[in-house]
Amino acid sequence: MNITPKQAEALQMQNEGLTYFEIAEQLGISQEAVSVRLMRARKRLGLPELRIRNDQANKLTKRQEQVLELKQQGFTSRQIANKLGIEKITVKEHVRNAKRRVKGQQA
Repeated sequence: MNITPKQAEALQMQNEGLTYFEIAEQLGISQEAVSVRLMRARKRLGLPELRIRNDQANKLTKRQEQVLELKQQGFTSRQIANKLGIEKITVKEHVRNAKRRVKGQQA
């Protein structure tokens, strides 16, 4: 059975080691949509479902790394938002999510 081009793209990204979060960011969709897309593709291809490994789930995204680097340099959330062309609340979300991931790595 065939899969859609969008499913193939998401599956390729997963095979390259990207996390659901990173795939969602690159495709401009939610993590839930990534999950559904991958689940359907794997089912159509007769492949077993994959579980997210803890090391992948806890890995920081490139954007989270960018935001944390700028924070360490002393930039405020507003300055980071302006520099990266994103909203201030998005900066705060990246910091919060990065802290959760780092905390998960230490557990």
